[in-house]
Amino acid sequence: RMYRVDTRPWIPFHRDGNYCTVNVALNSDDEYEGGRLLALHNHGLEVVERHEGDVTCHRGGVFHGVSAMKAGTRYSMIMFFHAS
Repeated sequence: RMYRVDTRPWIPFHRDGNYCTVNVALNSDDEYEGGRLLALHNHGLEVVERHEGDVTCHRGGVFHGVSAMKAGTRYSMIMFFHAS
């Protein structure tokens, strides 16, 4: 996925309808402004710091989203896994 101010400025909080989601950062957080991966846990809001090549895995039931892009381009490869 490509995130930019003019094409995909943010992703609202949501849950995925699958067993597990894997999100690979194809560039680092310091290459753009905004566009942070956010997750809600029992202890509150977590801002997930990511560097190019980092992988984030979470269950489909985790509330998560992407904050508003302010400048630059954010790239992620997202894979959804379903239980059989």
